[in-house]
Amino acid sequence: MELQERLGELRAQGLGVAAISYDSQEVLAAFAERKGVEDVPLLSDDDSTAIRAFGIYN
Repeated sequence: MELQERLGELRAQGLGVAAISYDSQEVLAAFAERKGVEDVPLLSDDDSTAIRAFGIYN
């Protein structure tokens, strides 16, 4: 994840970082384990309520 590469820079600016996805918690846990994601919370929005409300589409 490019985000992980820039995490230190973002935190140095006082920003908190989280990632949101429409995937289930189980899928996100498997992804985190596979990719070694440890320092960024992966949030599940499996019905896309927040994703639609904030207009965050990829």
